[in-house]
Amino acid sequence: MAKNFFNLDEIVRKWAEEEYWNTATPSQKRLLQKQNKKKTKYLELHIDWTKTRFTDKTTWLRLGEDDQGLVGNATSEHQPPMQAQQQQLIQMGPGRSATPVTSILFETKFTNSTGKDQQYTMRTEKTTKSSMSTAVEKGLTRGFELGLTLKTPCEVVEVNAGYKREVTLTNMHGETFEEELTWGVESVIQVDKHHVAEASLVVNERKLSGAFEIESRISGTVNVTFTNIKENNAFVKVIGHDIVDIVKKHIEDAGKEDRHFPFVKLIEEGADRVVIVTTNGSCDFRYGVSQEVKVNQRRITASESQSDVTAGASIPP
Repeated sequence: MAKNFFNLDEIVRKWAEEEYWNTATPSQKRLLQKQNKKKTKYLELHIDWTKTRFTDKTTWLRLGEDDQGLVGNATSEHQPPMQAQQQQLIQMGPGRSATPVTSILFETKFTNSTGKDQQYTMRTEKTTKSSMSTAVEKGLTRGFELGLTLKTPCEVVEVNAGYKREVTLTNMHGETFEEELTWGVESVIQVDKHHVAEASLVVNERKLSGAFEIESRISGTVNVTFTNIKENNAFVKVIGHDIVDIVKKHIEDAGKEDRHFPFVKLIEEGADRVVIVTTNGSCDFRYGVSQEVKVNQRRITASESQSDVTAGASIPP
């Protein structure tokens, strides 16, 4: 699985360790040699990303109940040019909307054993959870985390299902985001004489699946500081370099070992120097879209009438 991910932390660390030796003073080299000889850690490496710019742009390639579902696009900045795959999906036209799933949140029963119609008040408040589960196939990581911004598709946000407009993906193995949504009802239920009314609060939910693409643009400088942990993390050395050059060297070295990253590309056009890493994944949504109160009435059965008589109630014929 790791070969499908481009670990930026690991790449910078490897570069920094090599650069340390190439630029170290005699005393700094002795410290590294001492560490290697005794196999005891002396040097601690700290990566400073504050001068590195990260921009994530989300594109939803597919959204619906199946592979030919609704097509939607959401970007964190501006709308990018459509890729061939997206154009093909759009030409196919909108697919079916997801089939609603009914969930009963609350049920109650009103029994009118009198000779007159009666009115009862049904009042309740229940909470459901909107869930958003993600899975990532390949792309950018920083250490053991993704650290990517995923923008929720407009089709989902606009239904007011409790979703945030964007979430931060952290776990490369997938994660689930949940938001609570409260449903309230206060209804007057009229029950005919000698009838039982069964009322329920029902929420209609939808399930959608989507495929997304996050384009991460990385530029600027990354700085790495070395400290001596045996001397209370005393400062030893700091080095910094353009992130594009660091990534370029890594890709060239990996290519010599027949390791390639087709989802990573470099742009070096004058002042426009940037690393672009494309992350692909999928997402499942489940959320409530509407509520309704369902009422069913039936006449009190003979056994129910007998039960009332036994209890002391008189049931008119």
